[in-house]
Amino acid sequence: MLYRAAWLGDKVAAALKAADIPFVRTDTNALVKRNSRLARFIEECALWATGGWRDADPSYARLMSQAIAIMFGGHASEREKQDLSAELMSFLNASIGSSETTHAWLQRFSRELITPWRGVARNSEQEWDVCAGMIINTDPARDLDLPLAHFAGRVEGAGRASLSTLHSAKGREFDAVIMYGINASDIPNERDRRTPASLREARRLFYVGVTRPKKHLSLIYQEDHHSPWVVELYQRSQRD
Repeated sequence: MLYRAAWLGDKVAAALKAADIPFVRTDTNALVKRNSRLARFIEECALWATGGWRDADPSYARLMSQAIAIMFGGHASEREKQDLSAELMSFLNASIGSSETTHAWLQRFSRELITPWRGVARNSEQEWDVCAGMIINTDPARDLDLPLAHFAGRVEGAGRASLSTLHSAKGREFDAVIMYGINASDIPNERDRRTPASLREARRLFYVGVTRPKKHLSLIYQEDHHSPWVVELYQRSQRD
């Protein structure tokens, strides 16, 4: 699902959560920051723990390679690798079959891995507080917690809906795309209409979205209040 601003993503996320549909966000309000190596590693550990261990998806070797890079920048002694592997495997094995929610699992990840690792890591650029941020963003007291399988995308019969801003979707493709909030007052909005250059940029952003799907595209807008570019898109499709 694509939208122009992260606040629109909040509305979509609330609706998906109410319907018990798992999702992952890649906008500025994302739980997993795609530019964070540690966040991606945490997500892959969850994927392994919720069934990936059965078919090595991801493989343990991959997780170890990521852990070594996070801890030591990719170069570690055999003793360091052994110690790291023992800690990681102990944590992962305890996760298999666990009934922990994402919040509880992340707390244990922080306690059993982040705390000892950050004390011996040689990678000074690692953002260790990423895990703490993920714990805050799954706080059950704020109704933000979710099943670990949903966080990992390990859901029987379905995957996760991917939520993204149009900007974040550049260069990516999906089988099906739903563009949300494609209203006449939102794309283009009042600021877009101020100059020809900003109007062209908004139109280009609209077409970034409509060219992301491989198979199916759906546009959601208020009745009789669609973006003028929806009509333009329809006319172009009729000519093609």
